[in-house]
Amino acid sequence: MEEWIECDECDGLGKCEYTVGQADPMSWRGGELIGVVMDCQKCGGDGIVKEQEDEEEFEITFTREW
Repeated sequence: MEEWIECDECDGLGKCEYTVGQADPMSWRGGELIGVVMDCQKCGGDGIVKEQEDEEEFEITFTREW
């Protein structure tokens, strides 16, 4: 059975403020970063997500041979 919980990124609101780049008009380059309120990227604006089971930890090993 799927369990749904409140999204931890938007606190269940479905909206988050993200920083995006906005180009200056009539310039080749340059601009500024502005905050824009958009639908939450994690829950898609629903405010709830499926509860994740504990993720298994894994180890990555790297061996370098010369």
